[in-house]
Amino acid sequence: MHRTTLLGAIATVAVTALGLLAGSAATAGPDSRATTFTKPTVPGWPISNPGVIHTHDSHGSRYVVLETGGATQLGTIAVATDPDSRASWTRLSDRRLLDRVPRYAAAVNGVWAPSGTYVPAEHRYYTFYSAPVAGHTGDATFPPRCIFVGRTMTDYLDPAGDTGLGAAVFKAVNKPLVCWAGSGAPAGQVIGRPDPGFSLIDPTPTWIGDQLFLLYKTQYQRDGLWHSTIRMARLNPSSPTVVVKDRRLTSFTSTSIEENPVLVRHHGRYVLFTSRGWYHSACTTSPHPYHSVFRTSGNKWVWRGPVKNLPVPQGSCGTGNAQAVGNRYFFNGRWPKVKGPLHLYVGRLAWTGSQPRVTRLFP
Repeated sequence: MHRTTLLGAIATVAVTALGLLAGSAATAGPDSRATTFTKPTVPGWPISNPGVIHTHDSHGSRYVVLETGGATQLGTIAVATDPDSRASWTRLSDRRLLDRVPRYAAAVNGVWAPSGTYVPAEHRYYTFYSAPVAGHTGDATFPPRCIFVGRTMTDYLDPAGDTGLGAAVFKAVNKPLVCWAGSGAPAGQVIGRPDPGFSLIDPTPTWIGDQLFLLYKTQYQRDGLWHSTIRMARLNPSSPTVVVKDRRLTSFTSTSIEENPVLVRHHGRYVLFTSRGWYHSACTTSPHPYHSVFRTSGNKWVWRGPVKNLPVPQGSCGTGNAQAVGNRYFFNGRWPKVKGPLHLYVGRLAWTGSQPRVTRLFP
């Protein structure tokens, strides 16, 4: 999505409301007028666009959260760690996401929505993120973006200590993973560019069995409407910088946007979580409050079913920018007097068959 940096250098778009009803149509968000706030799971600092890695390595099991910010500047990427996702979060302000700006990316602070996963064949953790493409200004506020990659030098992820990269968490890979035609960057996968300002955003990896997939969003604006698609790439699980297959899953044209895709398999069916609305619309009377929605399907490449609002307990004043990890649901909500970036909320994700809901907020 239009991501907010910690330095406030990049404008942002859109955020949600509450009171989501199970099975309700997602043509409009929930009532955005409620102003009763619940304290965030991590109240001490803003964490925008959380990308969550649940580690199970020699350094233990814990949640590591990456966020939108700068590529190489200390303190502009928050790497937060916690063993159970409920309390005792630690912000590692002396960490930076990447060891350098990759060759084909613009040397700016705008690294959006980094997320990551462990790749067993490589014995490394990988991060996937969106960054502006060097040499293309496009819209001055939101230059065209592609999907890039970084990887650790060790088989464990310990952002607080020795990662083999000094103050950086990941080593940047120069070649973009997915980019648009005409970018000049030799990407592993090239897709069309229908309009100026076309961008690839919100990469989120997921494992289905022994196959690795990366979901991401494309966007552009024309004649006052936003055109958003959700796409999915199947990556080579032995070399995750190689795209084996790439296909569009959904298309959405509206005065608001759809983004932040996350794929989960549950009880033999697939569930696609996304966010709809506008990022800055929490606690307002906006007709497009930013909120989580979901679809279900028996085929991960085909999505024809209805879009439903995800039930989430009231009090977060925003439920978008979410990632489902096991029985946890990480998302951005607004705390009083905070305009953005937003705070991190963590809820318990529960299921009735293939229908998800968030039953409580931590702590």
